[in-house]
Amino acid sequence: MKGTTMKKFAMFGAACLLAIGASGCVTTGDLEEVRAMAEQAAQDAAAAQQSANAAERKATAAQSTASEANARATRAEEAANAAEQCCKANTERMNRMFEKSMQK
Repeated sequence: MKGTTMKKFAMFGAACLLAIGASGCVTTGDLEEVRAMAEQAAQDAAAAQQSANAAERKATAAQSTASEANARATRAEEAANAAEQCCKANTERMNRMFEKSMQK
């Protein structure tokens, strides 16, 4: 994608040069100004691409962190449910033991 952006700006610069040349009043200064504008646009595009790439890396890292947090939360919920079932089973067992002892 980076190469494609650079090619587009190079083509833009060439089109500007052609347009200025077609007007018939082209000076070396005009050509240099257009070239400088095209180079600046290419540099700006490259900087924007770098920023987009950095943002994508950060978003990917954030997604990974969120996925890991979700997995940990699921495991914690499963552990809590298992502990609750164990507690209920122990309560029922103790109640049965108490009832048996009261019948004697």
